[in-house]
Amino acid sequence: MRVTHEEKFADNRPNLGYQERARHVEQIRAGARCFMVMCEAADVKASPRAIKDFNEEEVFEGGRIVQWEGDWWVELVRRVPVRDIRWHAPQ
Repeated sequence: MRVTHEEKFADNRPNLGYQERARHVEQIRAGARCFMVMCEAADVKASPRAIKDFNEEEVFEGGRIVQWEGDWWVELVRRVPVRDIRWHAPQ
């Protein structure tokens, strides 16, 4: 799953969504576990996008993170039922 889109934000690095995603990438690269929520956009051409729907039953566990053609991609390992996720606060 592509998790960054550098070309789209080349002229908008201060964008809060871009900044948040950059922090996520750094945390994953440092060894943090990764879970992704699959969302459907109400209008894929809108900016910012609004969420029309999302998978509330499952998340997708991320695995390896690699950089390819300037963007970061996370391997989709498996679907995980939301009820099986346990949150552990950082220490």
